[in-house]
Amino acid sequence: MGGMLLVTLILQAPDLLKSLFSGDKAAARTIIGGFAGVKLCWLQWRYRHIAYPQLRR
Repeated sequence: MGGMLLVTLILQAPDLLKSLFSGDKAAARTIIGGFAGVKLCWLQWRYRHIAYPQLRR
């Protein structure tokens, strides 16, 4: 899920950056929230490998 969110952020990056530089605060919240979601998915994935080592295959 985090990978799909990251791909979506990358595909929307030109529009988000254009909106961000024009002063749109919603674009900043979208960028921060998107990267927070990607980080949360990554942390969950790392936790799963630590908590359940039998799933590493």
